[in-house]
Amino acid sequence: MSVHPALHIDCLKRLPPSKRLLADAAMSDHRTLKDLQLVRMHVLAAPQSQRKLMLPVLYFNINPSEVPDMDVFDVETESQANAVAAAHGCIERAIDAIRSLYALDLPAGIGIDLWPRVWPWFRFLFLYQHQNPTGNSAIDQRFCVDFLMLAGGLADHKETSDLITATPCFWFMLGRTWHCVPAIPDPHRRILAFNELRYFIVNKKLLESTNLEELLDGAGGTWSDLAHLVYMCHILSMDVLTPKNENVMDSSEIYFFHSGIMFLILVDPTLEDPQKQSPTLSHLGEALLSHGILSVLRNGMLALIKTAESSAVPALYACFNVLTVFFVTNSGCAKLPEAITDGLLTTLILCARSHFGQDVHGQLGIYFKQLLSAAAIDYRVLSALDAFWPDIDQLTDDPAFKPSGLVHESWKAFRSLVDERLQLLHEFHRSNTSFRACDNLDCYSLGTKHEFRRCSGCRSSYYCSPACQIADWRDGGHREACDSCGTLLLSERNNNNFNAQQRSFLRVLVHHDYQKERFTLQLKQVVFKAKRIMFSSPEWLSISSRAAASHGRMGIDVVYLGRSAGSTCLVVPLRSSSSVIHDKLAMLANELPSGLPLDTEWDPHAVADEIESILRHDGANVVEIR
Repeated sequence: MSVHPALHIDCLKRLPPSKRLLADAAMSDHRTLKDLQLVRMHVLAAPQSQRKLMLPVLYFNINPSEVPDMDVFDVETESQANAVAAAHGCIERAIDAIRSLYALDLPAGIGIDLWPRVWPWFRFLFLYQHQNPTGNSAIDQRFCVDFLMLAGGLADHKETSDLITATPCFWFMLGRTWHCVPAIPDPHRRILAFNELRYFIVNKKLLESTNLEELLDGAGGTWSDLAHLVYMCHILSMDVLTPKNENVMDSSEIYFFHSGIMFLILVDPTLEDPQKQSPTLSHLGEALLSHGILSVLRNGMLALIKTAESSAVPALYACFNVLTVFFVTNSGCAKLPEAITDGLLTTLILCARSHFGQDVHGQLGIYFKQLLSAAAIDYRVLSALDAFWPDIDQLTDDPAFKPSGLVHESWKAFRSLVDERLQLLHEFHRSNTSFRACDNLDCYSLGTKHEFRRCSGCRSSYYCSPACQIADWRDGGHREACDSCGTLLLSERNNNNFNAQQRSFLRVLVHHDYQKERFTLQLKQVVFKAKRIMFSSPEWLSISSRAAASHGRMGIDVVYLGRSAGSTCLVVPLRSSSSVIHDKLAMLANELPSGLPLDTEWDPHAVADEIESILRHDGANVVEIR
């Protein structure tokens, strides 16, 4: 079978006589490692035109027929000593030939002939190294560099690349090799190794057949192992990403950082588009989150905005998208308070102030107008913002932030919202008192939380006395609803992971917003008295029947929590000391015609005036709690 012309033995005839002697010695039956080392010295020192003439020598010394049998090394008898020594000689010469190969500027297409010879050696060396560990990490790192440099160099040719990526166990070995890259002490060699690794991990061939499964096995077998490699190699091994203010990425570092994000998106496409992300992260996403990917992405953004390189824009854009995807999931949303404490808002504002601000203004708007605004109902998020807020003016009063157009406008709206919520948070801390109403609806008791006892079954209903609890169990319908209570009603059985303090604050927030919009809400309730939410769960049926039996002292308010990690509805009932307002509003509703459209049947201004009169006259005499 013919081979590439550069590998033909006739090429040696064009060498100078002295170099021809080196070549002959390195191809003789009695060749030694020193003979190969002399050839490599020539390869490194000779003009480019003469270097390639030594290719037949290197090709000869990676003959797969000389790959030793692993059983040779298991025999310790003296008679096998020569066989073991010969095997070690073959190994040393093959390694030296491989290192000489990737030092050359190889001709195009030569990999088609080189890879079938070099791969059996790589496979053997990998097995030999792991069955005969030296404990020397430098040897592992050197093998890693040898493997990546030659495989990556040959893969520049498409046909060779297809051959390499289709080789059985190649992806497994790539995953194993990946472990060594972050530990390579020489920054230059580490960059070279990562560059070759990057070529394969962003190659769509990774998704074919069982390649990804092989890579995962090589990485350690779990998504957590793979996430750790991403964390260590793709991102943290880049010195620019240590949290130092002077860090600025150059073009190669931007390239590597962006490649890390591209790999994540290739393996898990759901990380690319926040609009398509479900509330649940993939296995890889959860593993990345546990390995600290949020802080890594944030530090990467800080480094990207300090450079003048235009290639920073797509990298920054991709970084924003992946970061946002995490925050719109349940697991990522739970990390939002921690992210704010770690400097998320500072990062966003600095991005808006940077010369790339206009390029990512859409992503910034998502945070200020949607993600962070929606999260500002959470006690933990507001507490994190509260700690950060005193220093906010130093960042936003900077002249570079003001011209950021729509971003600045969305920031002002967000800041106004947070100012109001923080004021409410401070009032909540000062009062630190929760109120309850007895859930025996024939009882009129309202008071502080400690005056009531909670049902040990549903952990949602409160009673002022054992007698009221017994009455509600027997005649109030709680016996039928107890097992299902706590899904709609705000309680510790919700799926929101709110603790008692968070639930108490949410009640305060709901009541605060209710009081602000009380007039509008009462108007809507009067107009749409017949309209009701179509729930069918036992808990909802219990809530609605109890409201009907409360003689106007229990109102049903359904709160829509449109959070970044997905929306949910909770019932936060309004409990009143008197039904006077309810009764008068019901009378008003009964006096109105039921026809539609509404504004053609009656004067809405007159109805609004009547509601305002009722609230003004009777509101002061009615105590309302949540």
